[in-house]
Amino acid sequence: MKKFFNFLFSIFCLYSIEKVIYMFIFYIQIMSEQIGSKDDQLEKEKPVVNKVLEPSGEVSDEVDYAVNRYLMSERGYGLTACQPSLVEIEDGSKAIRFKLDSTFVDSDTDEVKGYGNLNTKEGFVGEMFISYNPENEDMHMMYITPMEEIEKKREEILDNPEKYPPKVRPKGKY
Repeated sequence: MKKFFNFLFSIFCLYSIEKVIYMFIFYIQIMSEQIGSKDDQLEKEKPVVNKVLEPSGEVSDEVDYAVNRYLMSERGYGLTACQPSLVEIEDGSKAIRFKLDSTFVDSDTDEVKGYGNLNTKEGFVGEMFISYNPENEDMHMMYITPMEEIEKKREEILDNPEKYPPKVRPKGKY
């Protein structure tokens, strides 16, 4: 990715800002396609985590955009991938694990709110795993909670407002 931004900077010096923006959009589209997998290509079982290598962290804007674009296309609106962590799974490979938060825009305050508790890690509706090879920056979707499970968890959360009160979400990645 670092190579791409160096390339982008050198192109910026040679071309107009419009061409640079088009190249950046093209790169984002490639990144989204690289991460994306259709449901029939995903693992059916949630990967077993052997070890948490980094309990919390932040992914690049490009990865965040690609992951959330994938979520919108495969699971619809109202889900946000958050709380990324780097884990080692059963076969020894590395993966980025995201929690899935059920989010909405409060019509009274225009604030984005979610039900997942960022401290206790309760109230999230699912998880997704993206395999990650740091040597060649290769990524692909491994697993995402099936929609039926997400809907079941959402219903449980909405039926227990005292246990899962909606909380304002920070702007940007969380």
